[in-house]
Amino acid sequence: MNAVDTGWISTMHPTHKAATVEQGAGFVTPLDSVDGAARILDPWFSSIAAGTASGVLDAPPWGMVIKDFRFHGW
Repeated sequence: MNAVDTGWISTMHPTHKAATVEQGAGFVTPLDSVDGAARILDPWFSSIAAGTASGVLDAPPWGMVIKDFRFHGW
């Protein structure tokens, strides 16, 4: 099991209300759901690609925090 810090990707409102809140506040959250997903998946895909290229596929990382496109220990 791993934990993920995806960054600030939400205004913490349902989608229909988020647009209204963003317009009223005059800002848009800096990250979108695509960026959040990339932050979660990039370290995994990079590990798989490195293992495939070297011919040695290690066990998937576990017990880690995934933050800013990298695995970090607790």
